[in-house]
Amino acid sequence: MSITRRQIFENLTLARSREVADLLAIEDLARLNKQALIDKLSRKSSLPPELVLNELKRDELKKLCEDLSLDSSGREKQQLINRLLGKEQGVSEQAARYITNTNEPSVKTAKRKNNGEAKDKSLESWIWDAACSIRGAKDAPKYKDFILPLIFTKRLCDVFDDELNRIAKEVGSRKKAFQLVKADHKLVRFYLPLMPDDPEQPVWSVIRKLSDHIGQELTGHLREIAKANPRLQGILDRIDFNATTHGQRDLDEDRLSNLIEAISTKRLGLEDVEPDIIGKSYEYLIRKFA
Repeated sequence: MSITRRQIFENLTLARSREVADLLAIEDLARLNKQALIDKLSRKSSLPPELVLNELKRDELKKLCEDLSLDSSGREKQQLINRLLGKEQGVSEQAARYITNTNEPSVKTAKRKNNGEAKDKSLESWIWDAACSIRGAKDAPKYKDFILPLIFTKRLCDVFDDELNRIAKEVGSRKKAFQLVKADHKLVRFYLPLMPDDPEQPVWSVIRKLSDHIGQELTGHLREIAKANPRLQGILDRIDFNATTHGQRDLDEDRLSNLIEAISTKRLGLEDVEPDIIGKSYEYLIRKFA
């Protein structure tokens, strides 16, 4: 039996629940007491338990296992998460076969849905294109390890742009806005140490324009973002886009460049997508490739 969202948040303090929710870009929780917060998060169907568990510390995962009378041994977080989710062996192999038989959502199907679902279909098509851009690089279950950090980074960049634009309206230019947020990180949700050559260009352009040593440079940028934002440590700096296995790149430069370009085609700012874009993206990736 898989753990529920309610069981996870009931095991956390109010402060820690809010911190985890903040990491997952869930807003409007500040005034809620613990029970109201648990009730709201428990009803959030776009927030899969696995996404929440990934944000927890190893000790928190072990405590959850103990409270549910599960084996709490093991040093790897993923082992504890799989135990809490009741995952069986062989699921990844099934997913790897599944990708070869799964078709992109059709336009006709999307048109039959209501507007809210049509937006989801657009999101799914975008993520599907991103997955196709790296097909053949690794087994399908590994796709989310490359795609989700970039979606998260794109969301951070676009929201940062929105906040810079808001500040720029008050101070006269984006150049001045960059200077202000660099001096006072509290002016924005998350401070990104990414500065385009032209301050009028989107912050994401720093990532999009990478052309040499892309894996190394991208990994460096994500680690700098995590360093500037302690709440993102263990999330953005978890993946090494320059990693090799047996002397061969896990994701070669061409595929990585294609992935960045695929992610670049959709804006993820405050007015562009729903607040739970990360949760919905994770849910789709798990459904298709886990």
